[in-house]
Order: sequence, then structure tokens, then C-alpha cells
Amino acid sequence: MPNARQLHILHFNDVYNIEPAGHIGGAARFVTALRSFAELQPLVLFSGDVFSPSTISTATRGQHLVQVLKACNIDAACFGNHDFDFGVDNLVQCSQETGFPWLLSNIIDRETGRPLAEGLETVCIDHRASGLRIGIVGLVELEWVDTLSTVDPEDIRFFDFCTRGEQLAAKLKSEQSCDLVIALTHMRWPNDRKLARAAHHIDIILGGHDHNYGIEFVNNRAIVKSGTDFRQFSVVSLSIDKSSPLEVKIQTVDVDSSKYSEDPEVAKAVESHVENLEKSMQRVLGQVDCPLECRFEHIRTKETNMGNFMCDIVLTALQADFVLVNSGSFRADCVVPAGDFRLGDLSRLFPMLDPLVVISIDGRTLLATLENGVSMWPALEGRFPQVSGLRFRFDGTRPPGSRVDPSSVQIGDKPMVADTQYRMATKYYLYCGKDGYDMLPGCQLLVDDEDGPVWSVAVQNYFTASGVLRGWLQLKNRHRCRLRPMNRRLSCVVDSRPETEPETAGPPPTKRSRLRKNPRENWATVRREFAPCAAAESNSTDEEPAFAAPRPSVEGRIVETSGLAAGDGETGRGDEEDQREAGE
Repeated sequence: MPNARQLHILHFNDVYNIEPAGHIGGAARFVTALRSFAELQPLVLFSGDVFSPSTISTATRGQHLVQVLKACNIDAACFGNHDFDFGVDNLVQCSQETGFPWLLSNIIDRETGRPLAEGLETVCIDHRASGLRIGIVGLVELEWVDTLSTVDPEDIRFFDFCTRGEQLAAKLKSEQSCDLVIALTHMRWPNDRKLARAAHHIDIILGGHDHNYGIEFVNNRAIVKSGTDFRQFSVVSLSIDKSSPLEVKIQTVDVDSSKYSEDPEVAKAVESHVENLEKSMQRVLGQVDCPLECRFEHIRTKETNMGNFMCDIVLTALQADFVLVNSGSFRADCVVPAGDFRLGDLSRLFPMLDPLVVISIDGRTLLATLENGVSMWPALEGRFPQVSGLRFRFDGTRPPGSRVDPSSVQIGDKPMVADTQYRMATKYYLYCGKDGYDMLPGCQLLVDDEDGPVWSVAVQNYFTASGVLRGWLQLKNRHRCRLRPMNRRLSCVVDSRPETEPETAGPPPTKRSRLRKNPRENWATVRREFAPCAAAESNSTDEEPAFAAPRPSVEGRIVETSGLAAGDGETGRGDEEDQREAGE
């Protein structure tokens, strides 16, 4: 096309670890690779997920990525689900410090009437090199929006990405005279394909959320996913001629040490962040009012208050009926003293980035799961369970496979039913069949390891929320982790009406009746539904009461009925989780 105008785009998504993996990737090398295409005068676009999760972000809450993103000279980005991991306040601060616009076109904050996290609805860029006016929208899917633990669903409105995307794209072309509209998305492949089929005014989709590199053409529209972790990016070359269809060429760039050296300034920053990680471990997250029992001889043979506390926190972060994890998850073989709970305590407790998932499990499979959990008792095996929202009894003297009393298993306050499907929160590690839980991979995955939070991040959010309620912390907005189990909250409100100004429309219908509007009544609900968070009564009628420091206890969730002393068996570690920690 001799009269066509040329536009070059550098696109990437889902970057977490700034350190290289051997000779592959790394933020410093990635910046060098991007800059090697400077002669193209490209548009640099990013499709979300950067501020979490990683080992360093556990300490910095994503602040260490700001300098890296600035060095990438990004023109526009959309938010991803993990960008919300440390809360809306933290995300607003990080995103504003990057100096480029962030989009979130189909989620409206009910408090402000504008896109959540101070994102933008659309962006228009006049690209000098090509002479093109380019419109950009940022679209996300409900599947992960409904899993955010730091945003209460009743505080936001979600708009169907197809309807909203088509509406905004048409407006960009008709009212803003855009020659081209790009959708930056953070959605799974099926939803990106759905968008490509439905939104006729969107010219190309540059996506994230999926980590595998991929290119598809759907309805004559390109969908590009550009890998993960600073290992790859795409060079998308467009030829635009109004008399001809859009021509798209895509080049995959692998960030390899044989091709690209490290940018010295970014490499120095990476080294500094790694060195400062140990200092960050002294940061106080919050307080606990009693010692937390985590010695292996206890937590691997019986219910402990540490196990209860950490599993209860999982229920605040995931939409689940109950939680079951392996006690091998808890790596600190000690009693954590009462008082300040520091980031170092959390790091020693959960040194690995353990993603949490939700699966659908029936009563029969749950019984088999519990049987596996107690099958090696009283040996100190990491498969022994810690739970929340679940109670059961077992006899350790009976043969493995027949130790659990089926009539004792309760989900919440109701007996387990063999044919009933339940939502179980657990670790992705167990869903993969590790530690003998080979019955779990056959269960339906409802929230996968990409949409589910990292356990240590959920704990940090819990302490942030409790700090707000105790008056120690102040947030600029009301969005934060809630301290009642997520399965007791509303699901996200969905509105698919094609509104021009969604913030001025009347309230949409909700999926379920709302909580009572009296804050004191709502706090009473929190107290009933999340016992470890119970606080002293307050006379306040318009605020949540002062929040007492956690004082978790042993509540009879797991009861061994034979009376045989735990620890009479083997004391060797030898389970898969220990081998994973040792790098075997």
C-alpha cells in the first residue's frame, strides 16, 4: 500500500520479576531491547499486571517497578488484576508516579462516578511519526474483577466489555476523529475473541492476563499476547490506508543475553532493590494479641491458632465455602510471639509465593481429601491439613483411608452432603496433586492461580484493613480488604446497558439483596461471620468500631478422638513441600 501510513507498536504484558532467569529476561536487559527499536519511533503499550506478585513486591508493594516502567517510555497501559493486590490507594500512588496514563474503561467507582483507581476511560494520542490520531481503551473481564479482595463489589459497577468497548471505540472515531482504535485488555483468550467478534470499531486487541505468547486473527482483527516476565515483547507494524483493510505484521522479540546487554542504570536499580530487601523485613504489618503456634510438632499434627488465623484470612480474600491447606505451607518452625507482626515474620512463614485457587469439590471427594490429610498422622508430615469454615473428627488408630468420621464433617454449621458441590479455597500446589492430594486435579477449577491472590499478599491486606479500623492507617478512598468472609459479600454488580455516561445513570439491579445500610448492623454481621476478627462493642453509630488486635485460638475444628499423643510417629520431614523448599 504505497499511500499507507505506518505505525509501529511495542507491546508487552504481565511482568513481575525484575531479576533475569539466567540469560533470559530481566528488566535491565528488557529496557535495552525496547530501546533498540527507537528508530521506528514506536508507540509503547502495556496490558497490565506489574506491581505484584514477586518476592521484592512483598516488601516494596510494587514501588520498585515504577523506575523500570519509566525507563520503558510507555505511552499508555491498562490495569491488571494483580495491580490491585495491595489496594487501590497503593495502585493510584504507583500508577501516578509512572507518569503515563492508565486505562480502565469498564469499571466505575460508585463513590467518584469515574473509573476505578483513577484510571482513564479513553486516551487519544497524536502520533507524530505516522501522522495518525490513535484512540485507546482499556477493558477487563468480570471473572477476575469479582475475585478482588481489596475492592468491595458493591462499591463498583462493571460494564460488559463488548458493549462498552464498541461504544467507546465508535465515540473515539466519530467525536475524536481517531484513525485507529486499540483495545488494551487484561482478559483470557475466550473473552478477547468475544470482543474481536463483537466490537467492530476496535481495530486491534493487545492483551494480557494469559502468560503464553500468542497471536490470533478473529473476525479479521489481530489479538496479540506478548508473553510474561520481561522475556518477550511484540513489534506490531500496522499499515493504515482508508481505502484498504488494515495490514498487520507482528514480530516476536526474545529478550536474550546473546542479543541484548543490560541497561546500566536499570541494572543498578535492580541490584539496589535486591540488597534492600532484608532491611524491609523489619517493617511492622500489624499486631497480634497472643503467641501464634507454628512449631512443626504442633501444626503438622493438630489444629493450631496460627493455622486457624491464616486460613481465616484466606476466606476474606476468596469466594469460598471453606479453606483447606497443607500444614507444610507454614515454614516457620517456631512460636511467633505476641506483639508486632513484621514482614520478616510473614516471609519466614511463607517464603514462597503461594498462589491460592478455588475449586468445586463434592462431599465424597472432600472426604477423600481429609483422609489423605490425616493418613500419615502422627508423623510430622506436611500433608496434615489446616482449615477454616470446616470441622471434622478422626481416629488416628484406624487404618489410613478410614480415619475420618463422615458424620463429623461440617461445612460452616451444616453437615457435609456427599453429592453437594462446595467451593474450596486451597493452594495451587495442592490442586496440582502434591502431598498425596491426587484427588484434587480432577476437580473443576473456579478461580485459577492467575486470578487468585498470593497468600502472603492476602495477609498483608488483612493487616492493612485492621490498621484502618484501629485508626492507625488512613486511606484516601474507602476501597480496602474487608474483614468478613468474601462468600458473605455481594458479587460484583454487572451492567451491560450501552450508556454514554455510566456515572450519571440510575442504580442497576443487583444480583442479591444488599447488606443493611446501618454501619453498626453491618459490623455486627462482620463479628458473627468472622469470629477471629471480633472486636469490643462500640457506641459509635456511624463508623465501624475500633478493631482489636487478632487473638486467634484453637476452636475444635480438627479433633483426634483416640487420645494417642501426637508426635509418637516419625519426625522426619520428607514431604514434597520440604523438598520444594530445598530445591530438589
